[in-house]
Parts: sequence; C-alpha cells; structure tokens
Amino acid sequence: MFVETIFDCATNNSCFKVSAQCPRRNQTKADAVGRPCRKPCSSQAQCKDGKTCRCDHECGMSCINMNNFCGLPSVIPNMATVRVYRRLSNGSLVLKPSPPYQYDDMAEYECLPGYRLEGSQNFNLCHGRKSWTRLAVCARSCRRFDEEKVLRNLMICGTNCVTSSECTEDMSCVCDGYCGRTCVNPDVDCGEAPPSTHASIKYDGEGFQRRGYYRCDVGFYLQSGDLKRK
Repeated sequence: MFVETIFDCATNNSCFKVSAQCPRRNQTKADAVGRPCRKPCSSQAQCKDGKTCRCDHECGMSCINMNNFCGLPSVIPNMATVRVYRRLSNGSLVLKPSPPYQYDDMAEYECLPGYRLEGSQNFNLCHGRKSWTRLAVCARSCRRFDEEKVLRNLMICGTNCVTSSECTEDMSCVCDGYCGRTCVNPDVDCGEAPPSTHASIKYDGEGFQRRGYYRCDVGFYLQSGDLKRK
C-alpha cells in the first residue's frame, strides 16, 4: 500500500495537494473492470510527456495522461438512464451533461423496472485510455436463493448468474423462484404437473414460463403446498 502525495493541476490550472492510500497494482482486478494499466510509478519524476503520477484504482500508482478525454458513457443492457458527475477538489460532485469527460469522471446508471444494479458499484469511470470502465451491470431483480424452500419443494437449481452472457448458448439468466437468478433453458418442457386428489389443473404459458394452477373440487380446500406449479 502506497501513500500517494501529488500536486494535481488538472482542475482550472490550479494545483492542490492530494494524499490518499493507494492499493498496489492488481492486474486481474483491472482486467475484470476494463481498466488498462499505464506505466507504474512511485514519484512524479518517473512520468514523462506531461503525464501525472497518481493512484489509478486497481492499477495502483501509474503515469496518467490527464488530457485523454472520454466520449459518451457506454450503453449497458437494461439501463434506463445514465448521468455523469465530476468530483471537485473540495470533494463535492457536479453534474456534467455533455462530453468531453476527463479522467475519473463518474457515469452513474439507473436500471429499467425489474432490474437492479449488481455488485458494489453503480457507476463506470473514465480512465486514462479515453474510455470507460465496465463495473455497472443491470441484472434481473430476483429473490435470493432460499436453500430451505428449494429442498422442501424438491427443486433443482441451475448455475448462478448475473447476466445471460454467463450462461451457455441455449440458456438465459432469469429469476427461478426460490433458486434466485440462475441459467435456465427457456424452452424446457417439464411435462405435466403432479396430479392431486380432488383437484383439477389449469395451465398457462409455455416453456420455462408454463404454470399449472390447482383448483380444488367443491367441498375441498388447499391444506398445504402452493396453488400453482412452475
């Protein structure tokens, strides 16, 4: 862990002292969020061509070209809106409605109804290579995995997922009841629902969305279980 102490002259041509704890470079984490790492440094003297030695998040202390600007933020699947903010030297955030965007400007996302931001961050950052990180993901808003109810209902759960890109070609990442968000074949054929004495079954939907609704005969009522099967 380095202690970063630099003079940042990127804002209104005025320099101010910045001190912060900076993690060591972690290339695996940097690759995961789409942050290309620049030349490492421990002092300003190691950076040439007008670059600044500063903490570059997962990349650690790096030589950054503060004059590399970003265009519009990425459009991510199932997003509703995105707003870009800039952090000033006093720590406050101001809205930046149009490009160009500079290093560390923050694109904050909101998801469409039925989706939520997954993970610890709901934003992407402009990095030193004229592009944005890819931290923000809008995933289906599903209930959490409930092991007790999965076992009670004899359910077989698919692989956990965030988006369909994590599933095989014939699978989709969907909400699967008590299993939570899993990879499921949307065209699966479950056959007929288990019969129940003194009840009829009515179906609707197809494939994974097919449901069977139990209707008790006159004079009978549902004692246990669920009125519908999926």
